[in-house]
Amino acid sequence: EVAFISIAGPADDAASLLRRQLASALPPALTAANESILSQLEAGQLVSEVPPQFMALYRQSVQPYLISWFKYDPKTEIANIHAPCLILQGTTDIQVEAADAERLHAANNTCELRMIEDMNHVFKYISSTGAQEQQRAYLDPALPLAPGLVDALADFLTP
Repeated sequence: EVAFISIAGPADDAASLLRRQLASALPPALTAANESILSQLEAGQLVSEVPPQFMALYRQSVQPYLISWFKYDPKTEIANIHAPCLILQGTTDIQVEAADAERLHAANNTCELRMIEDMNHVFKYISSTGAQEQQRAYLDPALPLAPGLVDALADFLTP
């Protein structure tokens, strides 16, 4: 049987998500450059001039992928799922908010929605949204997965 699982999935298209994630982190000059790049990619155009600060995100080798990714609206895609569906979201995820999971669920309320307490975007147990603790979770592979994640997956996948 086919099933679908979204873990820490955004409700908005990827370009909107990038705008949201970068909005508070960028100075005004880079915000304008980011918007210019995103607008061009959304229009299906490759960007030849990418500021060095954005090379990791918008380098030429990833631009075709981004252009293809930006075409999808997760709410529309999940609304079209007619199979068992699980939406999992952590409460301390600083990249994708709990509201995203709720909006995905609203788009297809046949999906099961499970919030994992103190799970961040990389599925680790982190009780804070503080920058230092979050950074440690992203960098330390020895940190355990959030309690409840594996059980939620197993419960959903076990007939």
